[in-house]
Amino acid sequence: MSYAIVKVRSYGRYDIKGFRFRSTKFECTRPFAATKNTGVVCRAVDDHGREMNYYGVINDILEYDFAGSKNLKVVFSNVIGLIPIKGL
Repeated sequence: MSYAIVKVRSYGRYDIKGFRFRSTKFECTRPFAATKNTGVVCRAVDDHGREMNYYGVINDILEYDFAGSKNLKVVFSNVIGLIPIKGL
């Protein structure tokens, strides 16, 4: 049996390695913002080596903080509407 303490925090925007990501929830609170930044593109390669790009919109950004001997933080984004697109 294991025991762990996990803290979860939701972010409206998240900066990492020079990129800023925003959730749709955050963007809704800023209707007159000059820019929108909720979209993401994910590139996938199938078994035959063919590449396909998928476009989605970030619904929420969650950070999981696992307590223990090693502090581990993992960030997940809840992306909706992964639609295959060509030409990117």
